[in-house]
Amino acid sequence: MALSDTPLPVVTPTVGRLRLGRVAPHILGAASAVALGAAGLPAMAQESKPTQLPAISVEGQKPAGSPADPAVDYKIDRVQSGKFTEPLLDTPQTINVIPQSVIEERAATTLKDVIRSTPGITALGGEGGGAQGDNFRIRGFAANNDMTLDGMRDMAQTTRDPFNLEQIEIFKGPSSSYAGRGSTGGTLNQVSKTAKRNAFQNADITVGTNETLRATVDVNQPLDGWLGLDGAALRLNALGHQSEVEGRDLIENERWGFAPTLALGMNKPTRVTVSYFHLSQDNKPDYGLPLINGRVPDQARKSGYYGLYNIETEQTETDVGTMLFEHDFNDTYTLRNQLRYGEDLRYMIVSPPRISAAYIAANQLGHNSTTGTGNASGRDSKNTLLVNQTDVTSRFDTGFAGHILVTGLELSRETYRNAAFSYTGVPIGNLSNPNPYQSYGTYSRGALSQVETQGAALYAFDTIKLDPQWELVTGLRWDYFDAHSDSTATTGVTTSLGRTDKEFSYRAGLVYKPEENGSVYVSYGTSFNPSAESLSLSNALTNAANVNVAPETNVSYEVGTKWDVLDKKLNLATAIFRTEKTNARTEDPNNSLDQVVLEGEQRVDGVEFNITGELTDKWKVMTGYTYMTSEVTKSKNPAELGAKVGQVPRHTYTLWTTYRLPADFTVGFGAQYVGERAISTTNQNDLSGYTVFDAMLSYQLTKNVELQLNLLNLTDEFYLETVHPGGGHGTPGAGRTALLTTSLKF
Repeated sequence: MALSDTPLPVVTPTVGRLRLGRVAPHILGAASAVALGAAGLPAMAQESKPTQLPAISVEGQKPAGSPADPAVDYKIDRVQSGKFTEPLLDTPQTINVIPQSVIEERAATTLKDVIRSTPGITALGGEGGGAQGDNFRIRGFAANNDMTLDGMRDMAQTTRDPFNLEQIEIFKGPSSSYAGRGSTGGTLNQVSKTAKRNAFQNADITVGTNETLRATVDVNQPLDGWLGLDGAALRLNALGHQSEVEGRDLIENERWGFAPTLALGMNKPTRVTVSYFHLSQDNKPDYGLPLINGRVPDQARKSGYYGLYNIETEQTETDVGTMLFEHDFNDTYTLRNQLRYGEDLRYMIVSPPRISAAYIAANQLGHNSTTGTGNASGRDSKNTLLVNQTDVTSRFDTGFAGHILVTGLELSRETYRNAAFSYTGVPIGNLSNPNPYQSYGTYSRGALSQVETQGAALYAFDTIKLDPQWELVTGLRWDYFDAHSDSTATTGVTTSLGRTDKEFSYRAGLVYKPEENGSVYVSYGTSFNPSAESLSLSNALTNAANVNVAPETNVSYEVGTKWDVLDKKLNLATAIFRTEKTNARTEDPNNSLDQVVLEGEQRVDGVEFNITGELTDKWKVMTGYTYMTSEVTKSKNPAELGAKVGQVPRHTYTLWTTYRLPADFTVGFGAQYVGERAISTTNQNDLSGYTVFDAMLSYQLTKNVELQLNLLNLTDEFYLETVHPGGGHGTPGAGRTALLTTSLKF
């Protein structure tokens, strides 16, 4: 699958699709062989904790405590990024960490499944031919361009699988000083699994009621003594997955991937880690059901497939290679350099169902149109990213204050090439009796868009320890972002646009510790959104003149407190926050000559509560609640003024808890509540809220074998999990699903 300038082929069920159904049995067999064959290996040493930089506090004294093990604990004390030098307890920001243990207990198979464990973040639907894959809102603002992998930008437009993730870190509040452009409501960081010092061999095999067949392998092998290596290890994670969606017709998800990691010099002053990640997907995407005023029409079949099965496809390939170099000069200075090249390919054809009131009487719908005319759309795109980050961490005193200073330089080059195309002659569908196998017309290629960006950033973060009770946290980042776009029309005419932005981002927080196990804080942060944030100049703006519009800017305020209780095994946290987009892009839709200007304002206010950790040695819990109100306080569009910000539910609540019973049984229970929310700032129809319950029962059959049964959506609730930004269609969540996992660990 590669993007080219040649005409795109018509995709059929048998052309251009890799059928993993023929591959999965071999993957399952390999998983079983790897794990069972490990039974004869010598007994392992106890797993060591992940290697951390020697975080030295004031006057060279090491802080008490160590990072939690994400494979076991709910309560994680530190995040992966070296830009955050203090424990979460003393960090003036709401940061939710979802550990590996919760990912596995909930039988999560996508990143969307994982984020159900934290409040204040919701999933969005993609445009017909636009941005796809994982689209989220954090604290009311879009975050699909605000995801990172091990602290570096993750550019993939794909549905992510957590098979190679150790934990998920969600930083709430503007974070451009940490992550660069975007990050209005926050940033989501994925932490990859990496090599460890002890040997282990794990395999999970899952079967499910929705035709799920899934296998993962996780093998770690120390290499000490091999070829003279010392402190070296090799780890390999692999995945094979195929499934349908319970309660939905003809939806298919197939993917496979692998991720090797080689670590050298672990626990040594000089450390090198080289990793590679690959994920291939071949899906029949689900664009759901047509909507009228935010509701599914009574005539619609809620399980129905309203697309065109014979042409629809979603094929992606993601490859990421990373090299991390770390060196401790002494207890005062540490150098860290991370280099990455990534490539993301996407080929898709979709025909989202749309319906207009005029066609309700005829019981018909159009595809990707509210006028009733049929049309499918698609893209053949390639996204590449080359980025290098260099950090230096310094620990020193100035007078009465101690400092932990992180300074760094980031250089990047990103390209995006997209060949858009559409089909004509797509038939009108039947609302009450959809026929997914209807014939279709012909396709035509649209414009070819090519975007290249060059980026450079300088940043510094200083944690200033004024005394044992007071701490000042500051952050400053300067970004240079140059974007150039060439769009070639079907006539052969090329339009070039370009823009360069130079922006500062700030972060400041004051922490007071009334007790050693608690903190009270206030914080302030900014972020910015350039016109080419999503690597598009021509599509993001209404005409070429608007390329001169400067970035939107955002500001956030937060007041909160965090406490470790019950012998520091349970964390209680609460925060009050406000996020404002102070100069949002806006224009008058009633004036065709009006240009985009930065005269809009949007605001989200809220409060969040979180409880994470152990209530007893047998009872673990992760739960949280977020209350948010939103308003467009200034706009040139009369339909937006005073409206709610789209896709911002007033209430969100999440719960996951487990209890270890006698006789090696463990039970788990989960709940997610998402309240009513407006579809968009111009479509104020409210989407219904929903509540989904999950349950888990696991049994330790032997020392090396565990059985786990997950029941997802216990009450078989029908709900719209994601909705198209304009409200044209919505995708239901999966119905009641049972998954049985056999875990083999040696």
